[in-house]
Amino acid sequence: MEEEYKILTECRACGNNDLVSYLDLGDMPLVNNVLTEQELKDEKKYPLNVLFCNDCNLSQLSTVVDPSILFRNYTYRSSISDSFRGHCESLSQDLNRTLLNREDLIVDIASNDGCLLRPFKEKGNRVLGVDPAINLAEIANKSGIETIPEFWDPKLAEEILKEYGPAKAITA
Repeated sequence: MEEEYKILTECRACGNNDLVSYLDLGDMPLVNNVLTEQELKDEKKYPLNVLFCNDCNLSQLSTVVDPSILFRNYTYRSSISDSFRGHCESLSQDLNRTLLNREDLIVDIASNDGCLLRPFKEKGNRVLGVDPAINLAEIANKSGIETIPEFWDPKLAEEILKEYGPAKAITA
């Protein structure tokens, strides 16, 4: 996307252009940032308007912000949540009991700081994270969770398949 954002004129799901605004919150900053007073003054804002498609009934945001702006430097870390860490442990136990064998590959798309993959690795599974946030991929890699700092797309999926083989489980 060459622009910072674009305004939708067609429904994301069905392509219909019969969209109705039902909640306009004006211009808003992006989420998950804790800023200083000066940073707050300079912070960019984007239109936050919710649209309803009269054809397929999908509610959707009117503004599509360039994903690089949203995700290349992401501040929320999933590992700070005790309940999410517990969920990840439970999921790894369940999947290792019912589906996975040691050495099976698990790929997590939008893997954040590697929180979901950590208990799988501890159980002997091979793990690979994919997350566009360069800062979070660095944290994950330093903690031993191999993470590719890219957006997921078909080309990357093919590269992963060639290099790592097929995944037994993919989470996202």
